[in-house]
Amino acid sequence: MLASFILFLSIAALSLKGEDGAPAEINSHFAINQNELDAISTLLLKIKEKSFKKAFGDRSFGNDAVEDSMKPVAISGNQPEVDKAMIPFLYEGDILLNQKQAETILLNIGEDTKRIRRKRNFVSDTLAKWSQLPIKYRLHESLAFFEIAQIVRSVKFWENRTCLSFERVINIPDGDFIEFFKGQGCYSMIGRNGGRQGISIGQNCLKQGVIEHEIGHALGLWHEQSRPDADAYIKVLLDYILPSYKSDFEQQTSGIVTLGIPYDLGSVMHYGPQAFSSDKMTTTVVTKDPLFRSTIGQRETLSFYDVKTINTAYCSGKCSGATKCLNGGYPHPSRCSECVCPSGLGGSVCDTFEAPKNAECGALLTASSEWKEITSPGFPDPGYNQDQQCAWLVQSPSSSDRIEFEFIDDFSFLCTSTCVDYVELKIQADLANTGFRLCCYDMPSETFVSESSLALVIFRSQLSSDVGFKLRFRTTSRPARTTLPPPTTTTTVAPPSGSSITWSGWGEWSECSRTCGGCGVKSRTRQCPVSKCEGRRQEFNTCNLDACPVDKHCARAMSATKLCNGRICTTVSEVLSGCDEPLCCPPFFPVNGICQSDDPLVNDFIDL
Repeated sequence: MLASFILFLSIAALSLKGEDGAPAEINSHFAINQNELDAISTLLLKIKEKSFKKAFGDRSFGNDAVEDSMKPVAISGNQPEVDKAMIPFLYEGDILLNQKQAETILLNIGEDTKRIRRKRNFVSDTLAKWSQLPIKYRLHESLAFFEIAQIVRSVKFWENRTCLSFERVINIPDGDFIEFFKGQGCYSMIGRNGGRQGISIGQNCLKQGVIEHEIGHALGLWHEQSRPDADAYIKVLLDYILPSYKSDFEQQTSGIVTLGIPYDLGSVMHYGPQAFSSDKMTTTVVTKDPLFRSTIGQRETLSFYDVKTINTAYCSGKCSGATKCLNGGYPHPSRCSECVCPSGLGGSVCDTFEAPKNAECGALLTASSEWKEITSPGFPDPGYNQDQQCAWLVQSPSSSDRIEFEFIDDFSFLCTSTCVDYVELKIQADLANTGFRLCCYDMPSETFVSESSLALVIFRSQLSSDVGFKLRFRTTSRPARTTLPPPTTTTTVAPPSGSSITWSGWGEWSECSRTCGGCGVKSRTRQCPVSKCEGRRQEFNTCNLDACPVDKHCARAMSATKLCNGRICTTVSEVLSGCDEPLCCPPFFPVNGICQSDDPLVNDFIDL
């Protein structure tokens, strides 16, 4: 306890230096005095230690905390790293708790979650709801024009889709208000806390989905994976989390309600797959359905269920007897004659496809027993462009039939751990929820069968240009198949040679970070049950050494995923020169379709 407390004090002391220290920042932009802030930081330390002890027993928290404090952390690859000065004061990377919330979380760690489990992702404290509309907000003098423009755009997005209204004020008003400011990172409080309440939009926080995420916290939304039903949808890989951040994966057992909204793997409030990863590359959050592994962690914009949660919490009963919306849509609480439609759906009652963006595409299609095809814009040549969107609503003429989908020919998207350019299939019965999103270069070899006679195919490009996809569809009476068959795996656990026998055995290798080309990385860890062990806690290796297939669009695809790693950095010209042969990431080169390397950098990496 003493060592970890000294650690927290030392980090906090660093944040005190200068006028822009974390405590001074919080005191300036939130109605929290120094005594309250000290109490909150002390409670956060206790939360960390209690959660750590629950997971690791008598292992020394202080040693791990010191080591972890030197490493960068983030909750999503699409959200900036947590500022080190703010770590002693933030929960789950971007939440500034009040004292009551921190005390509740501390109390519930280790409790019988089955006994007190309550489904929730919205704050249950009625006092935390914003009761006075419009919600007043001001833009602090620290913000530049572009930052202000993105904030206003995000506020308008919330306002246009909910019954909530916002009003910008110039001077500090009486009562409760939000103050957007340029602070040390991206963070907010949960729900209304009274008086001045800041939302920090710091460096690299300007993606619209990130700002909407932080506003969501202020309106009352917790992170999606904090729900007590999360373990039905995701698995947290404890071995790959920075150990002292175990508390940031606690499933809370009180204080929040779900309001009947299903779990949403596409929520803008969800952690990404590498949240609090020990190396920023290894997966820490795995979806139970492997098809959703690249869906979690998106920060493009609010999902349909993100918005519905707020509308249910704040706007219930405003449109009784209004327009009957279809396919999961509902009347807009501020314009009851209009429907709020799930993504991919449009029309006055959500009975057709959503209008396209920057492309001529999308349709309402009727399946038959013969194969029909759908392609992304420009497929395969010249391919799609950035910032395009299309939706195809596919229906079977008989409600007893389902729809079978199969990807064919070519498949290539910008490759990221959370898809930003993708094709999304909504083949579950609930078309309102996010479907699984596919990107990168591996075309699924399996066919998929919808759960009902309706299905949606959505294409979205945000950042790049590439080949895209082609799929075909037809009616079928086969059983629904909305996920992949479970893989057959064999795990070999190597002995911890050359190190103390106090180590546990090595855990399983993580999923390879790339599908081909030799630039993939995998890692595994082992646990030290005592205060100190000799040797490495984590080891790395290369993986997936098959050369990537030849692709006439490879220059465009690879330029968007340039590899920069220490001394090695591919450039566009290097990619272009190698585009007529199987692709391998430097320092690997293709030999009979396999990526090989004699560069000592590879061995140095394996020995890390």
